[in-house]
Parts: sequence; C-alpha cells; structure tokens
Amino acid sequence: MKIVAVKDTAVNAFEAPFCVRAIGEAVRGFADAVKNPESPISRHPSDYLLFECGEFDSDTGMFETFSPVQIARGADYEG
Repeated sequence: MKIVAVKDTAVNAFEAPFCVRAIGEAVRGFADAVKNPESPISRHPSDYLLFECGEFDSDTGMFETFSPVQIARGADYEG
C-alpha cells in the first residue's frame, strides 16, 4: 500500500499519514475533499498539497519510507 499525507502550507505541517491501495485512489480522495464544502480543505485549497511518503507491505508488516514526493495540489481541483 502507498503511504500518503496532506500538507497544510499555511501552517507548514503535515496531517497524519494514511494508506491507500494506489496513488490514483489518494488523488481521487484529495480532489473530492477539495470539492466538498464540508471539508476544511475546500475552504483554502491552495494551502494544501498531497504527498507520497512511502509504502507499507501488508504481508510482512514492513514500512519503506522516503522523502515526501508531491503528487497533487489542492489548487488543481478548485472550481
């Protein structure tokens, strides 16, 4: 599984990481959050970025982490 996290650039901090089956699943969920008026991300989408941070092997329980790689910007899904 992919480990991803959302960064709030206004406070320069990452939210808690979470796992998804594929990067596309993470991007879809992030885009949905930008478009959902009840989501905090929808209020200031340009402040939020989505990053891939590693992988989790559910067979072995092992994590592989690496420097975060940006995969989406909230501003890309506004409107």
